[in-house]
Amino acid sequence: MDAPFLPDVNFAIMIWHKSDIASDWQNYKNPEVDRMISECNLVVDSQERLECYKPIQDQIYDDASLANIAEPLFTVALNKNLRGWAWDPALTYRIYPMDFAE
Repeated sequence: MDAPFLPDVNFAIMIWHKSDIASDWQNYKNPEVDRMISECNLVVDSQERLECYKPIQDQIYDDASLANIAEPLFTVALNKNLRGWAWDPALTYRIYPMDFAE
C-alpha cells in the first residue's frame, strides 16, 4: 500500500518526519516530534487526531526541515477527453477511475 485509504494527517507526517523509519530520507530528527507522533498515532477520533497533530505541524514548520520549491522537470500531458484523472495522496495518479468522454 503506497497511500492511505482515507486521508489522514499521520500519513505524510509519519513517512517524512519520524526519525526511526526508513522513509525519513531527509534525516529529520527531533525527539519531541517523535514522541508526539507516537502519542497522536493512538488517537482514533478524527477531529481529536487533527488537533493532536497541530503542534507537530507547527514544530516541523519552525524547524524548516524541508522546502520543496519546484519540480521543473515533471510534466503531465493529458488528452482533453480524459475524465477521472486526479492526483492521489501518494503523489501519483491512478488509472482505474479514468475513462474517455464520447
